[in-house]
Amino acid sequence: MECPICESEGKFLFRAGQYDYLKCQRATCGAIWISLYPDHTLGDYDKDYHTSYDKPEMIKETLRQVGYIKKALSEVILPTYSPSIVELLEVGCSGGNLLTYLQAIGYKAWGMDLSEEALEIAKVKGIIPEQLSYGIYPQMPKSLDGKIFDLVIMIHLLEHIPNVHSAWRTLSQIAKSFYLYMPNANAEKGKDWVHINPKRPGEHCVFYTIPSILHLCNKYGFKITSCREIGDDLLVVGTKENVYPEYMGG
Repeated sequence: MECPICESEGKFLFRAGQYDYLKCQRATCGAIWISLYPDHTLGDYDKDYHTSYDKPEMIKETLRQVGYIKKALSEVILPTYSPSIVELLEVGCSGGNLLTYLQAIGYKAWGMDLSEEALEIAKVKGIIPEQLSYGIYPQMPKSLDGKIFDLVIMIHLLEHIPNVHSAWRTLSQIAKSFYLYMPNANAEKGKDWVHINPKRPGEHCVFYTIPSILHLCNKYGFKITSCREIGDDLLVVGTKENVYPEYMGG
């Protein structure tokens, strides 16, 4: 079975539930994917999932992400930008915890999710309703037609999407820059890996590596400005070249 990123051959790693996990044998990719794709989506999660972000440990994680995002913005725009002119989109915003903090800082923060229940929770938290949209990425909702964002944020999202190139094609159409936080395929530990949920095997379809992301950036017109491994995860920031002349005096 071919790699969904670079189309190279895959090698069997292990089986979890009904899913075979395969690893790309190309040295400049190394992604991991599953042999067949599940028929469930994140939309199957109940209200408890979306409200779990209000727990103290999750709030701590959200604040950590806020810090990372502020640093990412300073990389792709310059430290002198004014938050009030920066438009952000979080794809998979759930109940809006991250958007709440970003909005409080002064950013114009938009959110998109495939759970209408989650979006209602976000509205209760004070996110401007007109800046929340229902949609199943990589298909964008009509309410966001034609919009291009300074930064598109995806935290533990891309691993759920089997059609890699459709996801990245859409990203290239809506984003000047991106902030990605996802499982690191190089941290794989077999079927007991923290990113393989025994209750929902197969919910994560594709696991990326930094080289595989570089491959996709080259194909879809981005360059990586920073990347790092954080535990079992990757944090990658990328941008399109020369997209911020208004911030740079050009």
